[in-house]
Amino acid sequence: MIDTLLILHLNDSHSRIFPFGPWTNDNKRFYPSVIRFAYITDSLKSLYPKHLFFHAGDYSSGDFPFNTSVGKIDLKILKLLGVSAIALGNHEFDAGPDSLYNALLSENIYLLSANMDTTSHPLKTRIRPYEIFNISSKKICVLGLTTTEFNDNPYQKPIKFKDPIQIAQIYQDTFNNLNCYLKIILSHLGAYVDTLLAKSTNYHLIIGGHSHTRIDTIWKVKNSNNDTTYIVQAYEHFKVVGKILWNLTNNKLIDYKLIDVLNSPNISQYMIDTLNNIKSQIYARFGNVYDDSIKSLDNPISNSPDSIGCLDIPTGNLVADAMRFQTNADLAVIETDVLVYPLYKGKVTSDDIFQVMPYGFDNQNAYNSRIYKITMKGSDMYNVLGFAQLIRGSVPIVQVSGFRYQFTPNVPMEVSDISIDTSQIYKVAGSIYTLYVSSLLTPNIISVETTNLNVFQALKNYILNSNNLNYHSECRIKYKTTNYNENYKEFLKFEIKNNMLIWKDKRVASIYNISGRKIYNLKENEVYKLKSGIYIIKSGKKIYKILI
Repeated sequence: MIDTLLILHLNDSHSRIFPFGPWTNDNKRFYPSVIRFAYITDSLKSLYPKHLFFHAGDYSSGDFPFNTSVGKIDLKILKLLGVSAIALGNHEFDAGPDSLYNALLSENIYLLSANMDTTSHPLKTRIRPYEIFNISSKKICVLGLTTTEFNDNPYQKPIKFKDPIQIAQIYQDTFNNLNCYLKIILSHLGAYVDTLLAKSTNYHLIIGGHSHTRIDTIWKVKNSNNDTTYIVQAYEHFKVVGKILWNLTNNKLIDYKLIDVLNSPNISQYMIDTLNNIKSQIYARFGNVYDDSIKSLDNPISNSPDSIGCLDIPTGNLVADAMRFQTNADLAVIETDVLVYPLYKGKVTSDDIFQVMPYGFDNQNAYNSRIYKITMKGSDMYNVLGFAQLIRGSVPIVQVSGFRYQFTPNVPMEVSDISIDTSQIYKVAGSIYTLYVSSLLTPNIISVETTNLNVFQALKNYILNSNNLNYHSECRIKYKTTNYNENYKEFLKFEIKNNMLIWKDKRVASIYNISGRKIYNLKENEVYKLKSGIYIIKSGKKIYKILI
C-alpha cells in the first residue's frame, strides 16, 4: 500500500485575499481569490490525512489588508488556511524589519530563512533556518531561503542575506546528520535561481516563489548526485493551488498539478465571514475602497505595450504623468517592476487604482511608496538611467514622463537619444527606490524634497481630475536598434570559468554589484572570484553585465 503525503503550496499571494480584476457580466470580480482557494485546500486536506502546506514567501504588500495591519491580517489568513511553514520573502520588509518583527510576534509565527545574516535586530528571534515535520515516522526537513537581490534595499536595512546556494550546500550536511528522509527547499529566489540551486545541491524538491512563475509541468533538474531535483512554483495572488503527491514508501514523486481556483464553483463560508470582518477594518481606516466609484472607463488601460515598436506601457505612462503633474516636477520615473495590474473597463474603484502600483509602505499614512523630488543635472540623470538600465537587460528599468529614451538590449548597453538637456537642472519625481538608486550611482544630487503625496494619492487625484484617460504606448521608450547581436563578441574582454573572472584588457576595469556599489578594480590578466549574482563591469566607455 502506498503511503501518500499531500504537499500543497502557494507563493507571492501579496495580500490579495479579496476578489479583484475585471468586472464580469454579473457585476462580480473575475478573480475570486482566497474564498475559493480555501475551499479547494480544505477539500484536499480532508482527502489526504497526511499533508503539509507551504508558502514560498511574499504574503505581504499588494492590497489594503497589508496596509491596514502591516501584515497581521495576512498572517491570520495563512494560519486559517493551515499553512505549515512560510519562507521569508523580500516584500515582507516593505514596512521595515521592525514592523515585520511586531507582526510575527503578535501572531506567534516564525518564518524560514537559512541565509538571513545574523544581526542584532530582534527579527532574528522570529526567523528559523528550517523546520522538521515527522510523518509516518519519517523526517521531512524544510529549508528556507531568501533572495539576495535586495540586500541594499532601504526598506530592508539592516537585514542582509548570504549566498543561498552556499547556505543550501552547508545545510545538506545538517539534514544528513539529522537523518532527514525527504529534503525540501522553500525558496524565495525565483525560478531561474532555483534551477542553479538544484544543479548545485541534492535536495528532493524545491518549492519556489519570487518570480511569479506558473509551472504547470514539474521541472526536473539533474542535481549534484546525478539524481533528480523537482522544481515547482504556483504563479501568484491565490490564482492557483499547487498540489504534490509524494510516496513516503519509496520517497518518490507520484503526481504534480496546478489547480486553477477560477474553475472551482465552491466557496468557503468561514472565509467569507472572515473577509467581511476584515473589510470592516479596512473601511474604517481607508474608506470603502472596494465599492466606491472614482471613474468609469470606456476602454481599459493596459499594463503591457500596445503599440508596435514601443516599450512604454500605458499604465506606466499614466502613473509617471500623475507623479509629475501632481508634484509639479519637470520629469518623473516609476520602476517598471512595481507596475502590476491594468485599469479595467467600467467602474474604477480606489482598490483598482491601488492595484496598478501597490508596493512600498508610507509610515505616515499607510499607503504605498511616497514620492520624492530629486534635483539633479540632466547629465547625472543620463548617467543614472544608463547605468541602471544595465541591470534589467531588454526590459525598461523605468517608465517615464517628460522625456523619452532609447537603449540597446545587450552588453554593452548604453542609453541614447534621451530627450533632456544634459546641461540643465531638473526636478525628477520618483519613489524611494528611485532616490536610493540615484544616490548610489551619482554623488551629485543637488537636493531631495519629500512631497506630501504617495503614488496612490497622486494617481487617484490625477484620475479624478482628468477628462481624457485614453492612455496607450507612445514610444516614450524603445530600442535603439534590434541588430545588436552581431557586435557582441568584439567587446568581450574577459572570460568566466568556475566563478573566476579573468580580465584580458590593458585598461583597468571596475566591478560593481547589482546595487551599483564598486567591489573591485581589475588589472590586465588579473583573476577575481565572484559569488553567485549579477555584476556590472565598467572599463572606459565599455560596460558589461554578467551573471555568475
